[in-house]
Amino acid sequence: MHGDIASDAGAAQAVVLAHGAAAQIDVLVNNYGVAEGPGWLQGSTDDWLSIYQKNVLSAVRLTQAFVPGMKARGFGRVIFIGTIGSSRPASR
Repeated sequence: MHGDIASDAGAAQAVVLAHGAAAQIDVLVNNYGVAEGPGWLQGSTDDWLSIYQKNVLSAVRLTQAFVPGMKARGFGRVIFIGTIGSSRPASR
C-alpha cells in the first residue's frame, strides 16, 4: 500500500481500511518525511502546518490505528525512522 498519508482523509485511512479493523500488523515502520519547506524566517504558519502533517502526524495516524491491535494480541513493534536532518539540519 502506498500513497499520501499527510491527512486524515488521505491514504492513511486507506491503509487502515485495506487491512481491516482487526488487522494482524505486528511491525509498523514509520519511514516517511520530507525535507521541504521554508527556512525558519520564511513561510506562513500554513506552510509549517503542512510539513508537520507530513513529518509527524502521518506517523501518529498509523500508530494510533495499529497499536491497539498489537496491544490486544500482546505483541507488536513500532519503528520510527528519521532523517539526518534531525541531528544535522541544513543551514538556510
